[in-house]
Amino acid sequence: AILAAVMLGSIMGPLDGSIVNTVLPAITDYFHTDISIAQWVPTVYLLTISCLILLYGRLGDMIGYRKVFLYGLAAFTVTSALCGFSQSIWMLITFRALQGLAAGMMMSVAFAIITAAFPPQERGKALGIYAISIAVGLGLGPTLGGLIAQGLSWRYVFFINVPVGIAAVFWGARIIPQTAKKAGQRLDVLGAFTAFVFLISILLYANR
Repeated sequence: AILAAVMLGSIMGPLDGSIVNTVLPAITDYFHTDISIAQWVPTVYLLTISCLILLYGRLGDMIGYRKVFLYGLAAFTVTSALCGFSQSIWMLITFRALQGLAAGMMMSVAFAIITAAFPPQERGKALGIYAISIAVGLGLGPTLGGLIAQGLSWRYVFFINVPVGIAAVFWGARIIPQTAKKAGQRLDVLGAFTAFVFLISILLYANR
């Protein structure tokens, strides 16, 4: 039950990492913008996940993995709705960045929750099943995005996360146990900021 609860929440992170690519032309046309600007919708999402995932892992050590996961899942659900209601391309990019911050919270502690929940002889199988859910999310994204783009508005790419996210939050709050906090931990804020500056510098150089 714990594994299923974690998988339900975590699958939305990689799913949203790939689903937007198929509706990017529709977003570009809707907001009458250039593809060079619209491409920041998927890029900024991956950027914010990559920069802070280690910081969130340490935060989970400090306050508990359950809190970080559930807070991230709730924030992901809210920011998904905000992305769907965006009225400009820059608003969408901003909310997409916030969505990436929330997805990073979920993805950073999922392995720790599963490791704590399963005995050593079962961990390999549990982690393997979890890894399959990540692959399914990445693989399902383009197909699902194409179907939504063909039959519905691009906004439903984000709205689809809302009911799933709400169900995952309530189920996770009921099923996922609290883990012990580790003493003597501190956040490496400077390291996270340095990683952000480094990665965004590479992206800006590549987009020149």
